[in-house]
Amino acid sequence: MASEDAKFPPQHQDTQPGKQYLMLPQPLTVNPQYKPSSKLHGKVALVTGGDSGIGRAVCYYFSLEGAIVVFTYVKGQEDRDAADALSLIKEVMSSDAKEPIAIPADVRYEENCKQVVDE
Repeated sequence: MASEDAKFPPQHQDTQPGKQYLMLPQPLTVNPQYKPSSKLHGKVALVTGGDSGIGRAVCYYFSLEGAIVVFTYVKGQEDRDAADALSLIKEVMSSDAKEPIAIPADVRYEENCKQVVDE
């Protein structure tokens, strides 16, 4: 259980989607004690919103487990978070893994979702 002493300041952003790089303190994505075991080696993982928050953590751990990671983000609004996520994923991917892919797409629209899957 988390310590009662651990207090975080309230976080608020006026625009959606929120930007992880603006959060202080930064959310914890990495658990250094995690031990991967190639559970997803050779699989492709498509993560919507993989640029930040829970989506970024999912991309990170799926990559550690050997998956080829593809994620979506909102172009023009989440570019910096997407670049940060790509860097984080590249740090942990295995030497024989394919590069992670960031696809700009607004997944609120069905046609965009179909295009992402087709890519």
